[in-house]
Amino acid sequence: MSGSRTTPRSAGRMITGASFVATIAAALLCTGCGSGTEVVDHPGKDIYQRYCYACHQAGIADAPMLGDKEAWAPRLTKTRAELLNSVIEGMAPGMPPRAGCGSCSDDELAAAVDFMVLRVE
Repeated sequence: MSGSRTTPRSAGRMITGASFVATIAAALLCTGCGSGTEVVDHPGKDIYQRYCYACHQAGIADAPMLGDKEAWAPRLTKTRAELLNSVIEGMAPGMPPRAGCGSCSDDELAAAVDFMVLRVE
């Protein structure tokens, strides 16, 4: 994974690349999981656990809780590029830019977004 950062304009292209493949691979890993909300070895799981878990597990500062379909519904109307841009830019009231991970690449952040989206689809 590269350490370079992309602009929001190129973020959509990046998501349809490596992160899209990772999302498809994760979905295939989860085939037959039952509810469809369990993701075994997703490439975004580690970033989620290190940088997203604290807020998204407890719903801190309006963060939609992981797996909460109702809370995620308005967000799922957005494209993955728009969701990634929200992570990159940060969101009020409490999400810092790049989810507080200054060393995370856009690919890593996109994988974390994909991991969270898969938990509610």
